Amino acid sequence: MSTNDMNEDMIGVRPRGLNSLKQYTTNSDQQMTSPSICDPFDINSSEFNCDLYLNKLLKESTLSELMETEQGLYKQIQSLDSEMQTLVYENYNKFISATETIQKMSSHFDKMEEELTLLSTNMEGITRSSEQISDNLKGRRHDLSKLANTHEVLTKLQFLFELSPKMRESIEQNQYNEAVKYYLRAERTLGQYLHFPSISAINEECLQIVAQLKQKLYQQLSNREASPNQLNESIELLLKLKEPTEKLCEEYLSMADKRLESNFSELYYQNDLANKSLNSTSDESQSLVDILEYIDIACNGFLSNLSLSITFFSDIFLQKSFSKASNVESNDRIRKTLQEFVDKNMNKFFDTILTRVQSEKKSINDTILFVRALDRLYKRLLSLNRTYELNDFSVKAMQIVEKASEDQCQHFLSYLKNRYQEELTNIRHSILSTSSQAVSTSRSSQTTSPAVIVEKQTLTDLLITLQTSISELIKSVVAALMPFTDPEVTFTGKTQFQQKFSIQFVREVVVIGFIRHILSVSLDYEKNYSTATSPPSQLILLLSRLCLDFDTSIIGYLLSFTEEQFNIYSNNSDPKITSLSELCKEAHSTAQHLLNHFVRLEGHNISQMIRKSVETRDWLSSVEPRSVRSVMKRVIEDIAQIDAQVGQLYEEGLRLERSSDSSKSRRTFSAIGLGGRHSANKSSNWSAYGPSTFDNSLMSNIQKLFTEKIEIFSCVEFSRLSALTGIIKIGLKTLIECVRLCTFSRYGLQQMQVDSYYLQTHVWAYASDEKYFHII
Repeated sequence: MSTNDMNEDMIGVRPRGLNSLKQYTTNSDQQMTSPSICDPFDINSSEFNCDLYLNKLLKESTLSELMETEQGLYKQIQSLDSEMQTLVYENYNKFISATETIQKMSSHFDKMEEELTLLSTNMEGITRSSEQISDNLKGRRHDLSKLANTHEVLTKLQFLFELSPKMRESIEQNQYNEAVKYYLRAERTLGQYLHFPSISAINEECLQIVAQLKQKLYQQLSNREASPNQLNESIELLLKLKEPTEKLCEEYLSMADKRLESNFSELYYQNDLANKSLNSTSDESQSLVDILEYIDIACNGFLSNLSLSITFFSDIFLQKSFSKASNVESNDRIRKTLQEFVDKNMNKFFDTILTRVQSEKKSINDTILFVRALDRLYKRLLSLNRTYELNDFSVKAMQIVEKASEDQCQHFLSYLKNRYQEELTNIRHSILSTSSQAVSTSRSSQTTSPAVIVEKQTLTDLLITLQTSISELIKSVVAALMPFTDPEVTFTGKTQFQQKFSIQFVREVVVIGFIRHILSVSLDYEKNYSTATSPPSQLILLLSRLCLDFDTSIIGYLLSFTEEQFNIYSNNSDPKITSLSELCKEAHSTAQHLLNHFVRLEGHNISQMIRKSVETRDWLSSVEPRSVRSVMKRVIEDIAQIDAQVGQLYEEGLRLERSSDSSKSRRTFSAIGLGGRHSANKSSNWSAYGPSTFDNSLMSNIQKLFTEKIEIFSCVEFSRLSALTGIIKIGLKTLIECVRLCTFSRYGLQQMQVDSYYLQTHVWAYASDEKYFHII
């Protein structure tokens, strides 16, 4: 292809319509912001130079690139031609439709021109006719005006003469509105012509009829059965008859009081039924409704009627009658009267609701119903506040909600106390029955091991049962109180209520109150202990372990569970919040007191046996000892049984290692009283020892009685050995004191030595330190 041919082709590429088509399809803003708008090498620029563009291509492009450029330009030409053809067709259709529209308008304008011409002709004819009629009647217009005035006066006179009968007829037919309308229509006329005797007589008669009408309207206003339309009619008519507005306000509020009193009567009746049902277990009346239905009755009855009364009062006395500025003072007095009326009835209403809420039979299963009732009451009072510009009744409603929730928590606390007392009673019966079975089994058997096994299993199960019962009771009560914090409940949105309910009522009153009740009841067994109604010592031991478990784990678990359920973030610095450490300290102190009390009780029982066995025996007339007295065996049996009871609830504890003094003590004791047991002679060998040996040994042991002391009533640790050691110390101290007060013969002293040796050989295994046995 030659250069001239390519030049001619390039020139032909740009048809005439290219620039116009480009202007039509390209945005003018883009053209203004384009950096190549004045570029002679840009084919889309208005300053495009085809010669320069061609020379540039020939210099910079290869043959293959030139052929590709040619093909690209050819495709662009075809695309632009098709677009231009499409635009032409579209505009052509628009031009055709515009031409048709103009033709239609031209044809319609011709018809309109004819109609306007005809209308103009008709208007000219009407104008001429009107001028002719006006000219004809011009002379009689003054006479017609006089006749019309005369007719108007005669009509008024006729209306005045017929006024009294019409008013009476309307009153007889109870059409009070018509009677008032007649009188108000004639009132001004009667005032103008009152100097005429006949008009004056008519006026007096009308005043008498109006007085009767007012009396009937007041009767209708005070009627409790009157409909709102009748009340509205009576008040509006009395206001039209210029009755004092304040008097009408008092009459209306008096009638409203009577209507509201009927609502109060129904509520009072339900309160009486609730009180009777609360004081008796039987269902005396089936007409008693639940708390939710009671609130519905109160809201749909009293609050609805009160709202209607307030609305009616405001519409009649505050919006219609006092629109003028001269009545501002009266308007304020009426508002104050309305406020006093509402406050009086609302205070009465709140007292009635609070009485029913407090007398409601509360149950764990009915908490949701109770909360729904309180929520419905609170919502209705919020709606009343939003509707009327009166006192904020939501504050009083929130007080009722808080009082009801506090009463609910107090009721649940009483429920927990009663259930705990039942559990304690059952456990006490179980301990007594199990103890009696254990005693009978031990007496019928040669060994005590079966009785110990039964007792151990029973006490362990009872402790687990009691702990589980306490945890489940608190969990059930906490779950029952959860509806008070339901997000769907309106008053729960109040942050102050939610915090107060969760912390002060649930955590402090219910959970911590119940825990402290358990501790208090446990301490009462120690403080109010008496032999007549004393609980079994096993119960004291079990409660001490329960309080110790409270200190170590149970209290922390229960408080954590409660705080998690109610999203409580306890602040230890708040003096109103009981801290975990303080409560655990109380539980630990209670456990210590109970364990000490248990040791004193059991020590007292063993001491009584030892004391009676020593004091009731005639030691001067004793015979030669042949065996250990039965009371000492009974003491060992009791100590073994106590050891089994304590061992199932407490750990072993620390025991001091046996010293060499114990063997020495045994040898000394054996040399004194039991050496004949190893000799060939089976008879008594007490005479084999000389007087000096016996006297020295006797004096040594007697000296121990008065020099060495056993420390009793010391602090008992929470372990089996510590508790048994305390009991044994009390028994040994009693034995030593009783021996010190007695006078022994030779055989009596030998019997006491035999008994003491028996105690020493059997009791040392139950104590933490055997030094206490060296004394005897």
